Amino acid sequence: MRAELPALSSGARKAGSQGIGGGGELLYYCKMLSSRLQPILVLAALCLVGVAFGRDADVESGLRRYVAACVADPNFYVFNPPAELNAYAGENQGALQKRMLAAATNGAVLILYPSGLPFQLKTTRNRMADGPGKTWSADGRLQTDEVYEAGKLKTGHYYSAEGKLIAEVKDGAGVQLEFVPKDGGHGLTIRRESQIQGGEKSGRERLFNDYDKGLVQTESIYREGKKNGPEKGYMSDGKPNFQTSYMAGREDGEAIYWWGNGYVQSLSWHKDGRETGNSSRYYESGGKEAETIRAGELTVSEARWYPEGGMMAYQSFDPATHRVKQGWSFDRDGSQNGSVVDGAGALVLAGDSSFAGAPEEFNRQIFGRDVIGNEKLPVLRWTAIKGKDNAAEFTFAVPALSSFKRFQADIIPPGANAVPVSLEWSAGDKEEKTVRVPWPSKFETWSGNLYARIKVDSVGGETHFTQRIYAKAPEVVGARRPEPIKSAPKPWEIFRRSGRLYGDSRLSEFLERADYKALCGWSFEKQIWLLSDEPAVLLHQAEPKAKWDVVRKFDFRPMGFAMLTSDRLLMWGTKPTSTPEKGIPYRVDQSLDGGRTWSSLTIPQVDYLTEMVVLDNEMIAFYGVRLPKDFAADKDWFELRKVCFVTSDGGAHFTEQGNSFLNIGTVTAKSVSPDGLHRAYVEDIGFLDPAYRVYVSSQKDHIPAPVTTVGVNPKLTWSKDSQILGFSQDGKFFAFVNLRDGSSEKADLDQGKVDPAMDQKVRELLK
Repeated sequence: MRAELPALSSGARKAGSQGIGGGGELLYYCKMLSSRLQPILVLAALCLVGVAFGRDADVESGLRRYVAACVADPNFYVFNPPAELNAYAGENQGALQKRMLAAATNGAVLILYPSGLPFQLKTTRNRMADGPGKTWSADGRLQTDEVYEAGKLKTGHYYSAEGKLIAEVKDGAGVQLEFVPKDGGHGLTIRRESQIQGGEKSGRERLFNDYDKGLVQTESIYREGKKNGPEKGYMSDGKPNFQTSYMAGREDGEAIYWWGNGYVQSLSWHKDGRETGNSSRYYESGGKEAETIRAGELTVSEARWYPEGGMMAYQSFDPATHRVKQGWSFDRDGSQNGSVVDGAGALVLAGDSSFAGAPEEFNRQIFGRDVIGNEKLPVLRWTAIKGKDNAAEFTFAVPALSSFKRFQADIIPPGANAVPVSLEWSAGDKEEKTVRVPWPSKFETWSGNLYARIKVDSVGGETHFTQRIYAKAPEVVGARRPEPIKSAPKPWEIFRRSGRLYGDSRLSEFLERADYKALCGWSFEKQIWLLSDEPAVLLHQAEPKAKWDVVRKFDFRPMGFAMLTSDRLLMWGTKPTSTPEKGIPYRVDQSLDGGRTWSSLTIPQVDYLTEMVVLDNEMIAFYGVRLPKDFAADKDWFELRKVCFVTSDGGAHFTEQGNSFLNIGTVTAKSVSPDGLHRAYVEDIGFLDPAYRVYVSSQKDHIPAPVTTVGVNPKLTWSKDSQILGFSQDGKFFAFVNLRDGSSEKADLDQGKVDPAMDQKVRELLK
């Protein structure tokens, strides 16, 4: 039941005629309190001088009576009530938490300034905003006055510090403002400005670094309460910080972040809120720091580099377990200092460091059969340096040893034939030790890197690595800075979702044509390539509004198409067979002249070619299944492990990643359609979160292809005509796939509950 607000006195109503909005979710404050943090301390730091702003005595008196009434109301929870009210006396922590959660679920929460006057009020029903929402300035002015119904904003009035109306929401439409205390506590400032339609955010929203100076922090586009469109972020000085895009509230498309100097910091791609494809990180100096290669959402491999450009480590992953299957690590001299073979071993990975001599940190990672958890290795850190003419006196420290028995460091002085200087620590030794390191010339004029060979004896065994312990950059006059890294044009994949193709706005005209069924496609700058499987043709549009040209017809079933550059195209398909249990013939073709001529691409033999993935402009991966010698006809080939072949030279050479490179997850359900032509499988692909991928074969001798991914393990049900496949949980349907047009639809499960409308829709389709 909705909490009824205590009546305001006449003085409080006087203040209440002036208005501040939003200001954070109730559950955020509830969580802070449940973890025994006091959110009001944050306000105290900003608003300690709030009482000194000429507060009207009648207004203050009325607000204090209002606060006292809220404390006495069982539907309220008041944060930081004044001591004189003796609020919630005798209630233990458990009772307070219960009261707080009840108020945040169906009631009201009032947050106070340190002065005891109200700062923010939120009322809720079923955890949604429902009823009044108010925010006061420190001197008692009501700067936001809102009313919600079932989570939607119906009315809102927003006032300046002088009491002037500066924004308004009427009948669920208008502009909403959110205020926060200014630095130093001298009043409030606008933090957020949102366009509202239908009671939800719809249109532009701006978050400000400094509203008075017009400095925007983020600028987003909303539609029906969810982010939908480009989002841009800015640094405090107005320089670009990031740029990404959203679709229906989920990150979708390219995301790019910049350093303050304008260089690219990271590049990544997302689909449906999940990171997919390749991603890269760069040092502030412009060099590449790390690159991750993915097949869809599954991590294939990762490489890291030192700031100077040398490789630090390379790892290939088993996506089924997200553990390293094999890898190598190297020190800055290029010498190997770690390896993982068949999931067991150790890699030495250096943490962030600058060229100015900041210490580095190393993690020892143990995998496979020798799992003992992650150990934090002690590293050598210098705390003081005294330069001499031909030497330098370093004071080094090693953190207190706990799981480590012995630490030995051989410091390698610069110069040819230099004799290492040794230091050694044992458990119980003092952290700091001083050593004199000889130099071939004056220390002050020297530049370069100083290394130490480290050996650590621990409970997990002996570890060796090379650590850079000091660095000094040479003095360079008039040096030209490297050019910032920019994102080069890349082909864009056109993908299918719910029976429609997404990725290019020019597809609408093509999609209206009934004589072609688009399977997938790619676009590059102005042109678009589309692959159709009904009929089996490849189409091309050279310019917007130009006619679609049929550039190729196929004598096999097209399954996939990829565009690496404007001229380099790749496609694959399968051929009919009466014995699919013995293998399904496949074909892979490549064009190097934009589709005018094609040649066959030969990959290592597999019995079933299941998927083709373009990892980047220079790498392609093929996934397939080989039948083992003991494979029987009554077994299901789809449950066998896949093998992966990767090429980085256009198909001239392939590297086989092994039969454990991409494990098929556990098959939790299998089903054959009533007409015997279609097979469906559910595969558990979850790692951190539950995830189940559904595969369906459109004909008996077709390769099952992924059609959708859901968050619960579904039961499969076919329609009588074998054209609709429904997914249910506990007897309720929440998703379906239509084999006629390839479309699919699923409803979000609200705390495990199925949408009744979706359940009814699927039941009608299955009849």
